[in-house]
Amino acid sequence: MTLSEILADVARRLNKASSLDTATSTRLTAFINQRHRELLTLPDCQQFRDDVTSFDTVASQSRYALPQAVARVHRMWQAGDERRLSEQSMDWYRTAVPDPSVQTGDPEVFCVQGMTRVAKQPADASQLWAKSTSASDTQVLRIEGVITGGYQQIANVTLTGTTAVQIGSLATWIQVDNVYLATAAVGTVTLHEDSGTGTELARIAIGATMPHYWTIHLWPTPTDAQTLTLDYAREVRDMSQNADEPLLPLDFHRMLVYGACMDECLKTDDPRYTIFEREWDKARQALLYWIHARASFRPGRVYAGGSNLGAAFPAGRW
Repeated sequence: MTLSEILADVARRLNKASSLDTATSTRLTAFINQRHRELLTLPDCQQFRDDVTSFDTVASQSRYALPQAVARVHRMWQAGDERRLSEQSMDWYRTAVPDPSVQTGDPEVFCVQGMTRVAKQPADASQLWAKSTSASDTQVLRIEGVITGGYQQIANVTLTGTTAVQIGSLATWIQVDNVYLATAAVGTVTLHEDSGTGTELARIAIGATMPHYWTIHLWPTPTDAQTLTLDYAREVRDMSQNADEPLLPLDFHRMLVYGACMDECLKTDDPRYTIFEREWDKARQALLYWIHARASFRPGRVYAGGSNLGAAFPAGRW
């Protein structure tokens, strides 16, 4: 079901007009998106947002910003060498790796540092520039950061579409703490160091107001370029377009209808709340059974897999 079909079904079940007014449509869409997120954050349902991606390492670079689609890292590996990286805490990293440049080689460990607003910080005291891929982006962009000497600084600039514009007049930015737009981006807005064609520090996606990146550290620090692959949970984006569809099996899209009806009944003190709550609970139980009751799944059975030492050696990992 698309968002427009879910909204229409909610309206029918609540005996509302087939053509919803703007306020009601906005409210019901918010209820639908809230229920969508509620389901996708359940431990059993997180597989609906799981995916695979990869990124390339850079020689002598230990810290990396992951793609913005990554909400959580599950596991990471290097397919070419058949190596799975283990995960350690940042406390372990700071204790074991005071100087990342000392220990280099093929990465064996990754440590999730946290979330940041920029993929890279300025390489030195620099100017900051911003531009968009759309001429319609003429809203205000705001920067919060630190300049030479450790002083906090805030600056605003009005974007001029595809033409890069300098943010403030300073050329002493050494750190960017936050960057955001007054309204959602029409095109892709990018933040650059030194000039409009300088190193890209951050990217605000179409429809978003600010960027965010999960950052990790690798140990040992890579000595050359390698491709690392990771299983991850995707960011859940709110449905806003009529043709948007939820990240749920088609048979269970109706749960968003029941959930939105529950929330609307709760707001309007409608006694039908319990009816929709019963339907929600029944569908939730059916969804959990659908997830786990797979005929081919045999929990507890372990397969060694092929040998990582080559065909001349027994199966297993060494």
